[in-house]
Amino acid sequence: MSPGAGDRPTDAPPHAALRVPAPDDGTREVPWSERVALPDGTPVLMPNAAAWLAESAGEVDAELLALPYPTLCRLARVLPEIGAEVPLRTALREVLATHAPDGARLAVEAGCGVGPDLPALRAVADAVVAVDGGVANARVARALVRGEAVAGLARHEGRSFATGEDIVRAALDGVTVVVGNALELPLRDACADVALAANLVDSIRDPLRLIAELDRVLRPGGLLVLTSPFAWDDRITPPEAQLGGSTIPAFAAMGSEAALAAILRGETPWLSHLRYAILETRDVPWTLRDHARATSTYDVHLLVARKATATG
Repeated sequence: MSPGAGDRPTDAPPHAALRVPAPDDGTREVPWSERVALPDGTPVLMPNAAAWLAESAGEVDAELLALPYPTLCRLARVLPEIGAEVPLRTALREVLATHAPDGARLAVEAGCGVGPDLPALRAVADAVVAVDGGVANARVARALVRGEAVAGLARHEGRSFATGEDIVRAALDGVTVVVGNALELPLRDACADVALAANLVDSIRDPLRLIAELDRVLRPGGLLVLTSPFAWDDRITPPEAQLGGSTIPAFAAMGSEAALAAILRGETPWLSHLRYAILETRDVPWTLRDHARATSTYDVHLLVARKATATG
């Protein structure tokens, strides 16, 4: 994962739905030519792009094994999913193929990670925009989208890591990876036919805002796909923001699965304007290797919903 020479600057974004938030409050946008980018050309589409890169300095251009320890731990858990038959990835591929609207022009993924689901999204849409706040995640995802080799990474124990056989995936045209905030997606309103957030609802500080952002960028009649193990962590999501087992009595009584469906149907005081039809739900196992002697397995809840049409 060496830094590349970067893309030749252009005055137009790779997809018209992308926007560059202004550095003041993000409500304005600036010309694409003024975007901040990583050395490999990945756009950083945040209002505070320079500050974000300063905070992520250890991930911007470091070689794989020189990345910060927490980043290496995260990558070692998720990189093995690329190209493997993982039940969660298979389930997502199935529901996208079954429910995505015909002729979908754009699919959006919030929190794409290293991009295990980008081929499935590209299979159902003419173009894909993948957003992740992690600089290392975005670098790996972009390299894989371009058909470049990424070294396999394994964690033995503690801070002992090693690289193995290269991971290479067929290049994907029409897929753009950007560094951005899932709570402030750098996309225009009603631009997407498909929106995916895989295992992000419980890994973000404000799940309701995430849902609102996904709804904002999704066209009427568009498909929303969410997965989550609902492994709430107070250090990431404050108790009052958690959808299940939280300090909000209504959510605590419902549990996360029921709360998520009720929110999407507009049956709660939160985001009561939403009108989604729940098409399918299922639980899917998801196993990650923590290190050579330990794995973590989750029962991930998968929910597929369709946004009401403008007249619906």
